[in-house]
Amino acid sequence: MPITTYPSLVYGTRYPAIPHLHGSAFTDGDVVLSEAQTRAVLRRRFVAYEKLDGLNVGLSFRDQVPVVHSRVHGVVPLARLGPTFWPLVDFIFDRLDALWQLLGDRYAVFGEWLEGAPARLRYPRRDVPFVGFDLVDLAARTFLGPGPSHRRLREAGFAVPEPVFQGTARSVEALWPLTRRSRFGGPAEGLVLVQGARCFKLVRDDYLDRPVLPRPTVRAPLPRRFERDAHVTKRFGDTTALAVEADRLRAAGALGPGLVATSGRTLVMRRLPGRPPRGSITSAQAAAIGRSLNALHRRGTRVSLASLEASATDHLRRALALLQASGDAGSKRWARALRERLLPLVRRLEHGLERVEVVCHGDLKREHVRIDARGAVRFLDFERALVADAAWEVGAAFERLELSPRARVALCRAMGDDDGTRMLRAWLYRLVWWVLHPVALRGERRTEPVERFLRDGEARARALLEALGAGRLPQLR
Repeated sequence: MPITTYPSLVYGTRYPAIPHLHGSAFTDGDVVLSEAQTRAVLRRRFVAYEKLDGLNVGLSFRDQVPVVHSRVHGVVPLARLGPTFWPLVDFIFDRLDALWQLLGDRYAVFGEWLEGAPARLRYPRRDVPFVGFDLVDLAARTFLGPGPSHRRLREAGFAVPEPVFQGTARSVEALWPLTRRSRFGGPAEGLVLVQGARCFKLVRDDYLDRPVLPRPTVRAPLPRRFERDAHVTKRFGDTTALAVEADRLRAAGALGPGLVATSGRTLVMRRLPGRPPRGSITSAQAAAIGRSLNALHRRGTRVSLASLEASATDHLRRALALLQASGDAGSKRWARALRERLLPLVRRLEHGLERVEVVCHGDLKREHVRIDARGAVRFLDFERALVADAAWEVGAAFERLELSPRARVALCRAMGDDDGTRMLRAWLYRLVWWVLHPVALRGERRTEPVERFLRDGEARARALLEALGAGRLPQLR
């Protein structure tokens, strides 16, 4: 059997199967070299990398819209990725600008997805979710190879495989000691040997004997009863805002402070147990927030509330109008970038995604969240409650609660939605948040935390627009 090379193994846009060296563990359908072929490979100089235990995926863009390449399903739109792959959707959007600069519509990157993928090895340290190992020129249907691919990936800020050996070997047995330790702790799955345009793998015998590890689930309790009964008084400037909050407090039940009484423009509530989250919000805390938020969204209301704009596109149109109205040259450049670059992208991304309209809290931030000793979450301050897409509130929570990638995924999973699009819709709203808020709040007096929040959002929005080809944009004054 001839030893095949990278280019001849490319079919469609899926990553090719890599032949095993003789002595490697393999499964049905794998290609295995003979002893003679294996000796011929090992006599020539090669570079050995750790073979990681994750999911082989590819990432690319179709008309600026990110898609995933699966060995089993081929090219998969993000909207078809279920909750198991929400971490991957989150990763793509969190690095959307860097991915577009790296790939454009020309290249695909293939690598190992480690975060939440079915696996047999539980790495003690998993500090990166994705390790990219090769780029493919989609038009030419050829791999760039490890050298150029790794260099470009590093420059774009992505993790790449680390060489564990370079040279030749007398036998496969001489390579087994290299698999004793993974870069993430514990044993490695095996090795990938790269030899010019050829690639081979060597898998440990005991790897296939390991069971696939179940994905850990984060269960968060819902509030049951109030642990303290002290009262808090809140005064309103008008009766309409009081009526909205009173109605939401009645509907929220144990999820909120609970309504005690109203008198004129004064509202009396119970004092919530617990405290706002401090420091980084953990996955367990995010899951608790998600479960309580989902329960809150299911509650009805008797007050007729004005609906938010129908979609993320409408938010971008609002930002566009604000920029065009300001009149200065810098704002006009931002307006042109939104109109020509981001608006069409968001419109394509939200195409076909179903909105789920519910009554939202409307002002979800750390100060309005209370976590008690059991870990259950309640909310306060409902005066900005409104009817909106549930994903709008989730996207706002990503930003305003400063959630980490794992916490964002934990929150979405805990909301009990299984249509595979909530994470995607929430990220659409977050992309728009980065643009809308610095634009909407220009010229207003702001506290330092709000100023820092808006400054970070503006920097991310500028990076995304510039990556999409908008050129250098000025700061919004």
